[in-house]
Amino acid sequence: MKTEKWSSNKQMGKFEGYLFYTDFDNTFTLPGGKEISKANCDAVKYFQSEGGLFSVATGRSPNFIQNYASFFTPNAPLITLNGTMITSPTAKRF
Repeated sequence: MKTEKWSSNKQMGKFEGYLFYTDFDNTFTLPGGKEISKANCDAVKYFQSEGGLFSVATGRSPNFIQNYASFFTPNAPLITLNGTMITSPTAKRF
């Protein structure tokens, strides 16, 4: 069985070894759930650039989360459908 290594980069950053999950609707998104703020997008990019792993845990489906790919790129497994599905964001595997 092939395993995936979840690593954001090769050099140590200040957030290396940290894994951060957030709820999606009205937590990561702006009120109303239709968009993600620039501040949140910038914070995620900075966290990841410093070695952090980031993703979302939500009741939504993986396909719904993919609609927001232009806002952020998870580098840790997506937890979707209220925890009943864990999906690789890179390999599109369950």
